[in-house]
Amino acid sequence: TVWKEFKPGEIELYSNIGTSLLGYIVEQISEKDFRDYCRAYIFEPLEMFQTDFLYSKLNQEFLATPYRNPNHSMTPYNQRAYPAGSIKTSIADFSHFTIAMLNRGEYKGNRIIKESSIKKMLEIQNPASGTALLWEHFLDDWVGHRGGYTGFSTMAEWSFDHDMGMVIFSNLSNTSVYPKGRIYELVKYECLKYQ
Repeated sequence: TVWKEFKPGEIELYSNIGTSLLGYIVEQISEKDFRDYCRAYIFEPLEMFQTDFLYSKLNQEFLATPYRNPNHSMTPYNQRAYPAGSIKTSIADFSHFTIAMLNRGEYKGNRIIKESSIKKMLEIQNPASGTALLWEHFLDDWVGHRGGYTGFSTMAEWSFDHDMGMVIFSNLSNTSVYPKGRIYELVKYECLKYQ
């Protein structure tokens, strides 16, 4: 069940369904399909031309094959609760989003979100865990988010203090791309060399 018996703000609970509900709210307010809204107001202004929720909108030559395990590939799939994840993108495209975050919502003069909204969404809601609105605060004030489904794992972080970010994508469910994992620690180590 997704209904809980506590008041908002009493307990931290990450919710993909809650995130999908936010996508629905965007649709009701904007009167646009959430995917179309994201294309028009996020992906296009950020020049994320190889990014979409649907495989059919992307160049098939550049798609990674997802793997259930190292020896078993999978057919690419779309998620039903797509606002909570399921964006298909490239490292190059996603770097534009990272740059926009480091610039407090702006990329090449295109503002996709107010600076005050960035500040609000990164405000820590639970000091014990360092969790903001879907974002996590890590050591040395890096902020980011991890995600994944069967066949994929992702990690993105940025540091406003050091004006840098890191992105890790894996086409395998792979916990080593998350904090304390081998891939994560190696990439973070390389990033920290440039602080």
